[in-house]
Amino acid sequence: MKNFRSLLRPLVLCLCIGTVALQSSCRKDDTFHEEPAEREVVNMNTYDYLKSKRGIYDSLVFLIDRLGLADTLKNETVTLFAPTNESFKLAITNLNNLRASTGKSPLFLANIDTRHLDTLLTKYIIKGAYPSDSLTKQDGLMFYGVKYQRMMHAKKLTSSSSGYGNGGPAYIQFDDTKQSIFNRYWSTTTTGSIDIQTNNGFVHIVEPNHVFGFDEFVSRITFIPKVNMPFYGTPLTIPGVINAVDFDLGGPGLGYADSDDKNDLAYYRSAEGVDIATYNGGFKVEKTVSGEWLAYTVSVAEDGDYDMMAVLASGGDGRRFSLEVDGVNVTGIQAVPNTGANNTFGGVSTTVPLTKGKHIIRFNIVTGGFDVYQLIFTPKMTNVPDGLTATWLEHWGNHNQFLRLFDYTDHIAVYHDQYMFSSVTWPKQVFSDAWAYVKQTYGGNATFGTDQRLRLILHRVIPATDNLGGGHPAHYLDSSHDFKNVLDCGLGDWSLPEGQNIGLPVHEMGHIVEDNIDGIKGSPTGVIWGDSKFMEIFNYDVYKKIGLDRMAADVVTEMEAKNPYRSYPGIAFPGVRWFTEWFYPIYNQHGKEQLLNKYFQVLRANFPRNGNRIERSKPMNLGEFVHFYSGAAGVDLSAQARIAFNPALGADHWPDKDEGDPKYWPPYKAPQYWTEYGEAQFQQAKRDFPNVRY
Repeated sequence: MKNFRSLLRPLVLCLCIGTVALQSSCRKDDTFHEEPAEREVVNMNTYDYLKSKRGIYDSLVFLIDRLGLADTLKNETVTLFAPTNESFKLAITNLNNLRASTGKSPLFLANIDTRHLDTLLTKYIIKGAYPSDSLTKQDGLMFYGVKYQRMMHAKKLTSSSSGYGNGGPAYIQFDDTKQSIFNRYWSTTTTGSIDIQTNNGFVHIVEPNHVFGFDEFVSRITFIPKVNMPFYGTPLTIPGVINAVDFDLGGPGLGYADSDDKNDLAYYRSAEGVDIATYNGGFKVEKTVSGEWLAYTVSVAEDGDYDMMAVLASGGDGRRFSLEVDGVNVTGIQAVPNTGANNTFGGVSTTVPLTKGKHIIRFNIVTGGFDVYQLIFTPKMTNVPDGLTATWLEHWGNHNQFLRLFDYTDHIAVYHDQYMFSSVTWPKQVFSDAWAYVKQTYGGNATFGTDQRLRLILHRVIPATDNLGGGHPAHYLDSSHDFKNVLDCGLGDWSLPEGQNIGLPVHEMGHIVEDNIDGIKGSPTGVIWGDSKFMEIFNYDVYKKIGLDRMAADVVTEMEAKNPYRSYPGIAFPGVRWFTEWFYPIYNQHGKEQLLNKYFQVLRANFPRNGNRIERSKPMNLGEFVHFYSGAAGVDLSAQARIAFNPALGADHWPDKDEGDPKYWPPYKAPQYWTEYGEAQFQQAKRDFPNVRY
């Protein structure tokens, strides 16, 4: 048996704990292992057990009391890797030898800054009960320190004995992982005695030649510790967009952890070990491996909950990530959706609580194999207006996406699916202006209901959601969409306010107007103009009225270039000039938006109904359409119909002869030309609907 003094004399005087003794067994390869034949069970809590072992844990108990950790060791289920007096003696000796060489006064456990001591000691206290038998897996076990989510590792091993490999006593290898799964970064120690079972956990005794704090004690207390440095020199701001490749400076262990420390493609930040590739005019982090992480220094503008969207791409299933703020996991484990390919990005949204000020955010690759593009933080909407919900689950057709309220005005509410980028903010104002104009032009409560706010649903179409492309409308008379005015639209990434990104939702607004005339459902003219012809003049009018003059001009240019061959859906009708010879000139000559609205009013007042629907047993014909449109314009438009729907220009493209008499052609073919039958239909319409006057 060997005796030693527990601490340096100045430390002993400072702590008033005197001389202590420690029993020691034989050392092999400069390690200390002592395994009892049976698990030692003590009928007391962990704290009281330490107190009962005077001369062994005096320094540890003193530190526990000073840091206010006694209740944790009394009342919580914990596993303690207990450093002995000798471990503290080695740490204090090393510290004060260095301080003496630089002319500094000594420090002791009683006067070292508690912030450092707290960080160091809580690594040794693990949440939960872990006997050595639970640490026998080939890779050991990862777990967190009790207070700061510092990742530690432990594995049960067996030492060698004379003539026998692994024939000696068992012990535990205990590792400070430095927040990395790659063991080249780790600091390691081993235990002496193990499996002391208390009433609230287990105690494993750390070998006496272990220096308390692993390799951090002297550097943390003597030197200014290395800290994260923002890539641009100042913290990234929240709310805002964090590009994945803008992780902190400082290299591995501070800015990131990477499995091989090689930037294989070296497109960007070539001196760093993170794999980076080009994407979308910028860069992305790729080839992620489980256990890697990226750190970002951020500045949060205000306290509160934030919606965090991680913009990720994965060509497979089972990928996962988590997010830490100042060492605390704030998201749990999040699944990465299979977006179809590692260059097809989607979003994963979750709520993150943040406090104002500077923080270190760490993005953890829990299960690798996916690419990372951005982290987008937006303030979580807390004051949701009456009539709106913060979330909404689609339940119509093949749509079953979980939606979140992204933004709103008095006129619209914008909902995003999980793949939409939070950086896309322009739709709110553009479509709010458009819907406000549509409501003003086409009616009041009867047309749009008492809740006139439009629900605009935006889907970002990727391989995982390619069935959500295109758009469909619903209005307040539709039970399928919860009796709300809805536009459900799916396109690419919606990044720019141009082209179909604006055209599609405005087009669908036109269908709400067309299919709901002052509370009367139905679109009798749909069989005449199909899905697109009226919407061309409708979109043109909306663009003009909300200041999108360039887009309005583009409509005219496109129609002049493509007519007479444009007729979607259905077949092409050469000679038919819906826009250039019908809607556009009549619009300009006879009241513009008032004309468009008047047409629906004339229909509502005069076309047959079936209950609250405008419909009859046979579809509207072209002659009737011209009659009703003449009523809206206040002039006879039959002469214009002969120009717009001129059969002579398309004589070679008439349907096959075996279709029979043209007057019996199906509506999607016959109405496109103004023939003798059109003239006859027009005259009959004037007799059938005499109240339509012009």
